[in-house]
Amino acid sequence: MQTTYSSAEKSVGLFVIGSEYISIVPGAPNTPKIPVGGMIPSIEKKSIADILKEFEVEKKAMLAVRTIQEVADLMILIKEPHGPLMTTLANIEKTSTHLAQITGSIGQGQGSLGSLVASRELVDGVLSNLEKVNGLLDDMRATSTRGPVLWIRSATIWPRSRRPAPGWWRMYRR
Repeated sequence: MQTTYSSAEKSVGLFVIGSEYISIVPGAPNTPKIPVGGMIPSIEKKSIADILKEFEVEKKAMLAVRTIQEVADLMILIKEPHGPLMTTLANIEKTSTHLAQITGSIGQGQGSLGSLVASRELVDGVLSNLEKVNGLLDDMRATSTRGPVLWIRSATIWPRSRRPAPGWWRMYRR
């Protein structure tokens, strides 16, 4: 069998410690062939130190150690009874207890809001008054839109000395 010059033989270890085998890798198709009886070039076996250096294992291990240390420091902060996490959780618990008391008293009809919620008569009275206020506001809107027309008509009737200042109605328009 003739192979190309770029073929290479290398000794490959299956395990860090243990068996090895020889792997012959064919070269590119456009390179010259190795003559009969010729030598197949070999690639030197890498040492464990070379492999560690190639994959930057030391650098990655240092990053992993630093990350583990930061996580450990964070866990110490989290477990601290008077630390920020436990203080926040205690505040949330106090707030939820207080809200439960407030909603309970409202549900029992205590306080202004509680009596408003509990009394159907009071709710009906408030709604009735709101309807009356809405009616008054509608009347005021209708009157304010007719204001300029009334002014133009009355301007011809009023004497000059008793007329309001020009443009007085603009301050009442929306």
